[in-house]
Amino acid sequence: MAARPRILIAGPDPDVACLEERLEGLGYAVCAAVRCGRRAVEEAGRQRPALALIDVGLAGAVSGLDAAGQSGSRFDVPVVFLIGEDSERLLPAARAIEPFGYVWKPFADRQLQLILDNARSVRAREAALRERARRLEHDIVELRDDAQLFHTVFDAISDGVVASGSDDRHRLIFTAGYTTKKEGSGLGLHSAANFVIASGGKIYPLSGGIGKGTTMRVMLRRSSTLPEDAPSARTGAATAVAGNGGNGRLP
Repeated sequence: MAARPRILIAGPDPDVACLEERLEGLGYAVCAAVRCGRRAVEEAGRQRPALALIDVGLAGAVSGLDAAGQSGSRFDVPVVFLIGEDSERLLPAARAIEPFGYVWKPFADRQLQLILDNARSVRAREAALRERARRLEHDIVELRDDAQLFHTVFDAISDGVVASGSDDRHRLIFTAGYTTKKEGSGLGLHSAANFVIASGGKIYPLSGGIGKGTTMRVMLRRSSTLPEDAPSARTGAATAVAGNGGNGRLP
């Protein structure tokens, strides 16, 4: 059986006692029932409820509006306001806090349940969008890294090779058309590297210098995660040795 969603309520004495009973009957677990704004903020931080139901007209050193604003900004607790005729004048200020809903007093249980359930649904969608945005930002960073690698790999390099250091190993490849061989085209490694990078793989080159050949360790993507550490002789890595003319073949 799924756990009941936890809710904090803050309002005057008569309302709090009535709300606690009605919310329990609607399937919510009241984690805190308070009668002042200061306690509402404290309990929001301590309990981290799924929702906070706060009377917008709650008076005190910390008003209902202040309690709602702090609960949302400091603890990311979604707030639904209770509003009555005596507090309707506060509605413009309440809108500025961007609550997840309003419950107008007096109200029926069905109305209360629909508003609270809708607030939870909106929060769930918002959380999903945040996670999607986080993943997109991560993907953008990876794409930037890949783009930098791509440009570094295919930029013209005066001597054709760079050979040492964990950062430098990504900088080795021949540009299209570059070759030191009389009959070479300079397209072999260029085309192979282009295919590997476009497929989400990586190339780890090592060369002793011009005329000494170049060893290429190729990592091809087998899952959504590609190892970030230096390549090892594990399954999925292929090694090819090519002459520095850029005409080597990768298996």
